[in-house]
Amino acid sequence: VLGTSAPLTAVAQDPPRYPAFVYQRDGAGADGSLVFELHPARSALHVLKLAGMTPGSEVVLRVYSNELEAQRFAQERDRKWGIGLALAAGLHSSYRLEPVSGVDPAGGSAMEGCLVLDSGRGVSGCLGGGYESLPGMDYGIEWAFAEARVQLLSGRLIGDRLSQAGILFRAAQGGATRSRNIDPSLLATGIMITQHLAGVSRARGWSAQLSYQHGWLGNVPELHRRQFDRIITGLSWVP
Repeated sequence: VLGTSAPLTAVAQDPPRYPAFVYQRDGAGADGSLVFELHPARSALHVLKLAGMTPGSEVVLRVYSNELEAQRFAQERDRKWGIGLALAAGLHSSYRLEPVSGVDPAGGSAMEGCLVLDSGRGVSGCLGGGYESLPGMDYGIEWAFAEARVQLLSGRLIGDRLSQAGILFRAAQGGATRSRNIDPSLLATGIMITQHLAGVSRARGWSAQLSYQHGWLGNVPELHRRQFDRIITGLSWVP
């Protein structure tokens, strides 16, 4: 493909999608034209046009996918740094921040969101905040946390979509709502399973997560019920 601007491709369908990986070869022609390689995620009719061209300046081609090359380009792109977002919700087991006579702690709900920092090489991080309810108490707790994630296993459980599993470590600082003078800290460790939703074994785009954590509370008046478990599920997106 020759041109002076980047090619744009889309599968010829409604709505259109952009599954092809575009690679620019080194150098340029005497007329300033550039040479690009197109590696589609799947064989199909593709609409091809050059960026900056007037509407209608396009051609429809049947492009055949080379699965090995498409996976190689996907892996190269996934090894770059990416920044995305994640939202999750779940449940936690009973814990207590302070001793309260006659009130047994009960499990509650949890919600959180974070900024995902993905190195593309099996290590990622999550910086964010969340809220947990404390049934039986007249307040909840807000958390600010930093979480490190390390990938240990990788495979394909659903078609050509990538599945991963690993361990996580979390440190958090909390604050009880409704003006309670309690500022707990938290250390937690656990496991996380990630199912990527993009095809061609890509580790970017949309993904679903399921995690289990066991945590230890610090800096609280409570002396006994200071450990708890959490199960969280959510969605994340990293470009």
